[in-house]
Amino acid sequence: PRTEYDLDPSGSVQFQLSIHFAGTNAPVQLSDLHNPPETLYSCSESALVARMAGGMVTFPQFKLKFTSDQTMPKQQLFVFRVAPVDAHLRSDPDLVATTPPFRVTARSLPTTR
Repeated sequence: PRTEYDLDPSGSVQFQLSIHFAGTNAPVQLSDLHNPPETLYSCSESALVARMAGGMVTFPQFKLKFTSDQTMPKQQLFVFRVAPVDAHLRSDPDLVATTPPFRVTARSLPTTR
């Protein structure tokens, strides 16, 4: 496994987490949603940029503020993508990770007692 110093002598390597449509790999935009929320995520988008430390990248916990029912057409699948912010590093396929496709059925899980 490579570390941030293997990627850049300064050790300053940032990665961004984003959500995309599984079918097209296009980033999800508010304009893609019917009755969109104010933001896509429960945190700021800047919180979804993280520095690599010790060869690992960690993002804060967050919730999506939309469901697959809000897509046009409805019930589209999504993927999360983690990629370097730097375009040169982003061209390395070993540094880009994509989840398997998934559907968002609820904005939050019900609480149990």
